Amino acid sequence: MNRFYRHSFSLMAIYFVTAISLLISCSASKSGIVYPNAKQVAVSDTYHGVEVSDPYRWLENSDSVSVKEWVAAQQNITDTYLKTSASYETINARLQQLWNYPKLTAPLMAGNRMFFYKNAGLENHPVLYT
Repeated sequence: MNRFYRHSFSLMAIYFVTAISLLISCSASKSGIVYPNAKQVAVSDTYHGVEVSDPYRWLENSDSVSVKEWVAAQQNITDTYLKTSASYETINARLQQLWNYPKLTAPLMAGNRMFFYKNAGLENHPVLYT
């Protein structure tokens, strides 16, 4: 996947997460949402003589059972909230409208062939063409 496509997709993901986070945070205190506990562990490293604490390092291992459970609990809270939000359908429709456009990457020559990625709109992944 070329760098431009990854960058534009990353920006779209950031906008989506920001919109959802704002939606949830604006009313989280009103609705009494109880988030799963993100445990803190006593982990630190020393860099150039400075001790740097990293209590959430355990979240970096996305394949661990504890991280998968924590993420699933977070996702359950988000899904439950969004399904009951009056704004969800409006935000979802607008995001799909913004993201539903054809995307092409710049072509790349390899040997005698030219390659590029294409996404017709709301496909999950771009398709490699030659």
